[in-house]
Amino acid sequence: MAPEIDRKSDRTVSNRPFHYARTVTALVALAVGNIGAQDSTALQRPHWMVGGSLGVIGFAGGPASADFTLIGIHFTQLKPGRLGADVSINVMPRLLTVGALTGAARVGVALPVAVASGMLLLPSAGVTLVGGAGQGGAGGTAGVNVGGAAVLGTGRVGLRTGLTWHRIKDVGSVWLLELGLVKRRIGK
Repeated sequence: MAPEIDRKSDRTVSNRPFHYARTVTALVALAVGNIGAQDSTALQRPHWMVGGSLGVIGFAGGPASADFTLIGIHFTQLKPGRLGADVSINVMPRLLTVGALTGAARVGVALPVAVASGMLLLPSAGVTLVGGAGQGGAGGTAGVNVGGAAVLGTGRVGLRTGLTWHRIKDVGSVWLLELGLVKRRIGK
């Protein structure tokens, strides 16, 4: 049987994961290169950024327990000056160990904004789908999301950090903080 979310205990978790994430972000940012999507010349042809990430979810009072850490893959279509597809698929690996398959998908659009050399902002909005299955049955719900990501780097691989707010039916407000690496793939 899968553990249930106890929001009261989730609100008492320390901010240590955020300090750790901030430190890792700074170190990785120093090590990655330009993904080639930071200036207008790099955005002349549509291409995709594909990557993996770790995510921490939280509620109004703070981050949820480590049991609800997400591992995911995301795909963002970069089109010069236009909206492109933005898709993320995540699972909660800790819950797999107790026999529950729980995951979420974010499907929407993102608008690439080149802020400076080596930095790309991706404001986004879309639909959130959440589902799970275990010995007791299966279920799912849906909602909406809005957020943004920053991509840092000067090569084919970059660091992506993102924060999205989700309003999910039967759950309420949930935020997701993600940290990961992306690789640029040029379209034909």
